[in-house]
Amino acid sequence: MAIRRAGRRQPNGTRSVSGKALAAGHPRKNVDLDSPEASAIPLRADAAPLAFVSWLGFVSAIGGEQNTPREFASEIESLNRSPRMTSRAATEWRYEKLTWPEINEAIEMRKVCIIPCGAVEQHGPHLPLDVDLMCPGGIARGVGEAMRDKVLVLPHIAYGYTGHVMDFPGTINTHWETFIKQVLDVTKSLAYHGFKKIILLNGHGSNMPNLDLAARRTNLETDAECVLIAWWNLLTVDKTFLPSWRESKFPGGCSHACELETSLYLYLDEDGVRKDKIKSGTIKMNDEDNPFNWVDLFGVGPGALISWTSSYNDTGVLGDAEKATKEKGERVFQESVKQLGRFIDYYRDRPIDVRGRHQSYKPKMPIPWGQYDALP
Repeated sequence: MAIRRAGRRQPNGTRSVSGKALAAGHPRKNVDLDSPEASAIPLRADAAPLAFVSWLGFVSAIGGEQNTPREFASEIESLNRSPRMTSRAATEWRYEKLTWPEINEAIEMRKVCIIPCGAVEQHGPHLPLDVDLMCPGGIARGVGEAMRDKVLVLPHIAYGYTGHVMDFPGTINTHWETFIKQVLDVTKSLAYHGFKKIILLNGHGSNMPNLDLAARRTNLETDAECVLIAWWNLLTVDKTFLPSWRESKFPGGCSHACELETSLYLYLDEDGVRKDKIKSGTIKMNDEDNPFNWVDLFGVGPGALISWTSSYNDTGVLGDAEKATKEKGERVFQESVKQLGRFIDYYRDRPIDVRGRHQSYKPKMPIPWGQYDALP
């Protein structure tokens, strides 16, 4: 919207021009609005549409004509409906790229925060150590780019619980208590600032019990809501999707550095895959063909014995990596982004569940364990 000159009319026919309509530092002065000098006054483009009252009546910011109070109010209402400059918070999906005032705006917009959680660990001879970062991070990026006005994606929590894989060089382990505390430090910081909806998007299987506890504690110790999602479980929402691409045996074909992870990595970073080293691997417990002791990303036996990875596999590849393709990876990526986006639309608008106290008498002490207790 063009900003037109306005001001208080002086007895000599000039108007004083000042306030937000002037460029920063321009002094107040009386000028003839039809003079070249008036035309040269720099007006601030970010000035709010203001109205000035002259001694002759109401003068609007549109042209400076004298208006009745009713006309004046109508014009100001119209100005307030005019499009304003879009905030960076409305279009930026990367949390760390915002300024602190923009974070306040993102909170007002009810943005959902996604925290990709992964690990730096071995994934066989053919995949890099960052598989569990690339997969959730790539999916979070896809959702962020598609839902810029609803989502903020935080930097990864990169180091997860991987003590059982320490027999393979390169793996970095974080003590489970340290890991949970780190995640809680992040979620509680978000809740303190005012964010109400948080997603832990996990990429590492052994993070799951720890992240489940971190999410639950966030819900009990803050006024925000936190939910845990393993990215691969997004592929189970549409019951027809998995059978449409999976060729590996169940259970076991999709477990670790497998048909699924290798396919997605081929799509996200094809050059990072050592294609000449792709070779399938098996899992000792699955080879026993026992109805109790078996594992897969999409299921686990009722008596699965999880211990040192090297005790049931020699290469670090647990699954049928040879069945992986870039085309499968693209389908997996698109399905994951679609289903996570659907969940965000549901989760963002869902009212937060409300507690109810059922003791006959109000307790005389705060609820223990650091849990949030806002009930009267």
